Amino acid sequence: MATKDDYAALADKHWSLPIQGKANPYTSMNGNMFSFLSKESDICLRLSSANQSAYWQAHGGEPVTQYGSVMRGYVAPSDSVLDDANLCAKWFTQCLEDAKALPAKPTKKKR
Repeated sequence: MATKDDYAALADKHWSLPIQGKANPYTSMNGNMFSFLSKESDICLRLSSANQSAYWQAHGGEPVTQYGSVMRGYVAPSDSVLDDANLCAKWFTQCLEDAKALPAKPTKKKR
């Protein structure tokens, strides 16, 4: 379980990126959300399919579900991963690298 402050501190430490969204905190790059704080207070990281499989093989876990839908590509690191500085850095770094590899989404113009 993480607070908004915990999530913001980890995002700042590993990515130096601001948290967006007041009600549903998240980070994004080039229009792609790549992490968020769930309504259950879990930090969720977006990983490529290969890295998601590697994460689950190494640490276990289940797909992230929000509002009745599976969030494809997301894992929710356990407290043991988040508490281990090396593991936390590994997966946060991998998350950012995977986010950089995503194609940019076009911005929507305000009317």
